[in-house]
Amino acid sequence: MRPAALRKLLLTVFLAGAGAFAANAQFVVDGTERTFVRWHQIKTEDYRFVFPATMDSLARVYASEWERWKLPVSHSIGYVPNEAYRLKMPVILHPYLGYSNGMVVWTPRRMEMYTGPDMYTPDPIAWPTVLAIHEQRHVAQLQFVREGSLKKWSYLFGEAPAGLFSIYYFDPSHWEGDAVAIESALSMGGRARTADFLEYYRASFDEGEFRNYERWRYGSQRLYTPDYYKIGYLAIGGVRAVYDKPLFMKDYYDWRMSYRKQLKRQTKMKFKDAFGGVMAVQDSLWRADDSSRAPFQPMDRLTEPGRYYVSYSGLTLADGIIYARRSGIADNAEIVAVDTASGRISRLHSTSASSAFTASGDRLYWSENIYNPRWEMHSNSSLRYLEGGRTRTLVRKGRWFNPKAFSDTLTACRTNHDGSADVVLLSASDGAVLAEFRAPDGMTPYEAVINGGEVFCAALTDVGEGIYRLPSFAPVLAPSFVKINHLFVFDDKIFFTSDRTGVNELYSLGPGGVLQHTNLKAGGQDFVFGDDGQLYFTYLRSNGRMICRTPVDSLPVRPVDFSERHRYELEERLTAQEAALAAAPDTAAPVIGETKRYSKLAHAIKIHSWLPFYADYDELESMSFESLTTSLGLGATAYFQNDLNTLYGSVGYNYVPGILMKDSLA
Repeated sequence: MRPAALRKLLLTVFLAGAGAFAANAQFVVDGTERTFVRWHQIKTEDYRFVFPATMDSLARVYASEWERWKLPVSHSIGYVPNEAYRLKMPVILHPYLGYSNGMVVWTPRRMEMYTGPDMYTPDPIAWPTVLAIHEQRHVAQLQFVREGSLKKWSYLFGEAPAGLFSIYYFDPSHWEGDAVAIESALSMGGRARTADFLEYYRASFDEGEFRNYERWRYGSQRLYTPDYYKIGYLAIGGVRAVYDKPLFMKDYYDWRMSYRKQLKRQTKMKFKDAFGGVMAVQDSLWRADDSSRAPFQPMDRLTEPGRYYVSYSGLTLADGIIYARRSGIADNAEIVAVDTASGRISRLHSTSASSAFTASGDRLYWSENIYNPRWEMHSNSSLRYLEGGRTRTLVRKGRWFNPKAFSDTLTACRTNHDGSADVVLLSASDGAVLAEFRAPDGMTPYEAVINGGEVFCAALTDVGEGIYRLPSFAPVLAPSFVKINHLFVFDDKIFFTSDRTGVNELYSLGPGGVLQHTNLKAGGQDFVFGDDGQLYFTYLRSNGRMICRTPVDSLPVRPVDFSERHRYELEERLTAQEAALAAAPDTAAPVIGETKRYSKLAHAIKIHSWLPFYADYDELESMSFESLTTSLGLGATAYFQNDLNTLYGSVGYNYVPGILMKDSLA
């Protein structure tokens, strides 16, 4: 039998045999909203946005962003989102969840968007924009299952084969890497244009640690490995930029051959050499950048690495003690105290802290996500503190982030379900609200400080991140597409961390303008000044992120033009490729329909996948093969699930004496 014919036969057997398992197992039920939520919807040319009844303005922002980026995300992949489908694709907006993410699901076909923005060191791009670009690229990727010979499988099995085909032909890291590449090509604030995204690769390369593709992709039980978004980006975006292959992903989908074969075919090189070339180019860019920024300031380690990767973060300092969060591949996250004189480390408490710590009196404060145990699509971000060895909650309800202590007052930022955000002053003793400042539309403040009796905040807008004076929200540091985070006040100046130079450095904002205080080879984070004349910070190497220090009198302080920023060379090439591929812009205004009530009853039953035989999934899942004759048989099976994840199940007919067999509902 010819290899191509054998491959088709094996694929057929695989799909038929796995269908009963995978059809149900692939169905994603991510959670439900509270029953009191009432739903509305608006429609665009390709999408049907479903959202809580009071969130019309939020939904229209998302609909506008989806229409704005629908065509731009398609040029380098050859598929327009939803072009292969007649029915509009549901986009379900979940505004009551404090967790920031988005998800594209194909069984049943829909998009789930968690609209609460990232409030911890966010990328300098508005949250609706990054979702509109990144998640629509995923929708474009999945159009291949409805073309050519693959389309017939949808008649046999409905939407279930989409996931099987995606896994069979492609690696999940490549889906995500491609989506990161497009968000970084189409915007100046995509995550590949930030220092944080590839910082571990930079540190590893600097130490001569060049792993092969498989080790970066699949990880190790001994060595720390970043998530597969990073290696996926280098595998797709890096190849596009280094070898000038703007249509690499389009060819990948057209040919549907393995990534190794595709890379060899397009570069005419051995896989090892071709992928190694991408890593070598990226490393050479980092080495050239190091040379341009040298010499670097002296520093020494306060904490030492262990056998496995360990990371310290969230530093705050009080009475000669650094409080930090310590986590690693062999340990759960915990709060530790580090004596700055001796380096002695004391374990204080396990933690799920999300923000950096801040200290006032005998209390250590932070913000932490608290999930609703019943309604998965609802969560709060509470303000918590550690005192006397016990953790307590200061403010429970609402979505609170990044508290900072100033004597008996806390500053914190709060996001609201409708997309608005506030800066709030609270009593550090009991959490009572002292003052509130509502940010203008389109602005999301995420950190705030008090300096000289005035309140300032770092905030994200459509044109990047900046620092603003309250209550007017007038800019004191104009926004740009760089990260600005970890604000604190020292010596009557506002200090902050930014990746303006391509690595994270410490800056201050005062009457004389912006000063850069550090010049570290790999950059630093979590900067705090000690009373002993030392600047403490965390520094990343391949074996962990350690707490380090440098004498304050050795800091290379110098004024800078903050509007000047690092050029990301490979990402600029991606941007140029997309610009060359782009068609003439569509000047027609997007058509966004009127808001209408969403009927749960009308959308209660949505059959999305089926099998041309009977399959009892419960029996098959439990591996009860002794009853295989009643688990599989002649007949049919259908699977259904509604938009809101509140009704799903299957129904089947087994031609055994012609009676309706069991069905299942949830």
